[in-house]
Amino acid sequence: MNKTLIKNKKFHRNDFVKKKYKYIEGNNLYSIKTIIILFLITYYFFINNTIKNNFLIKRPKISIILPIYNKEKYLDRSIGSILYQTFKDIEIVLVNDGSTDNSLNILKNYSKKDSRMKIVNNDKNRGLFYSRYNGILNSVGEYLMFLEPDDLLDGSENLEYLYNETINGKEDIIIYPHYNVNRKQNRFRCDIFNKTIYQPEIFKLAFTGHNNIRDEIIWNKLVKREIFIKVAKTLEKFMIKERWILHEDTVWSLLSHKYAQTMKCINKVIYIYEKNRGFITKNAGTFLELDNLLNKHEAFELIFNKDSEILFFNTINSLISSISTNPYYLKTVKTNEEIRFRIKKIISNFINRCESKQLNLKNINLFLSEISS
Repeated sequence: MNKTLIKNKKFHRNDFVKKKYKYIEGNNLYSIKTIIILFLITYYFFINNTIKNNFLIKRPKISIILPIYNKEKYLDRSIGSILYQTFKDIEIVLVNDGSTDNSLNILKNYSKKDSRMKIVNNDKNRGLFYSRYNGILNSVGEYLMFLEPDDLLDGSENLEYLYNETINGKEDIIIYPHYNVNRKQNRFRCDIFNKTIYQPEIFKLAFTGHNNIRDEIIWNKLVKREIFIKVAKTLEKFMIKERWILHEDTVWSLLSHKYAQTMKCINKVIYIYEKNRGFITKNAGTFLELDNLLNKHEAFELIFNKDSEILFFNTINSLISSISTNPYYLKTVKTNEEIRFRIKKIISNFINRCESKQLNLKNINLFLSEISS
């Protein structure tokens, strides 16, 4: 009996030891799995952060965006003016807007020779507005700027000078003068050169013409990418617009002023403007221009606030004047129901949002009555 008990005790003790061993072994196995999982998670975040850090280290200081449609004659000159710059920490984003000439082949040849060049192809010919949008989304530079493919950058050290003016990224926008191609006329005006401006002054200065700033073009600016990304996201609903090639830069420019917190005008010519805007002359007074003009005023609603009532009052009157003095526009408004509806909506939205009692809306209301009859 005693021997049996002892045997049983031994059995139970051995059984306990085996169970304990299995428990320990199971725990060790569990611990090993945990360690492996933790290692993999740590490794993932380490690799991910390393990639991000390398990306940030290699991030170019400036991305120069060229929206291109059938500009084979001018590409060597415009791209050459970029490559001539002493400032090399750049990215060149070449947006091919469905060119049908030799433009794309020229771009491919350049991109083979210089790794800083990136070709972005639109799915079809969409116009300047969409090309700017696509270029912004495909850029990675700290700052962005536009160069029209038939224009060029002046000098060889201007990009370096321009970036230095950002004071290590403290300025959101740098505005610079430009020459016409004959170099006889500097079309830029500003009475507050080399002085940082802050909000809400940026909004007031850019939109009211105070201090002699009246800025409605986009290619005379160096803008932080974050600002342009915000503008692009704001304008996303307009990306369905086909062939927006006129008046579109005004919208990009005004919205960038709205979102910027700091801005500075420099008194150094950076840009040479070639008066080769054949499509503008060709489409002046056409249905396309009228459609693009309405696109601009519809987008203006995104900028509207109580500080800009006078600006929008003036722009509404300018729209009315453009239509009233152009026989083709006036006829189109009276005969095209969709165009007429868009104009009435633009004007009605302004009137409904206008809080000022000092603005004389008599002419605006008269125009509404005229196009409605």
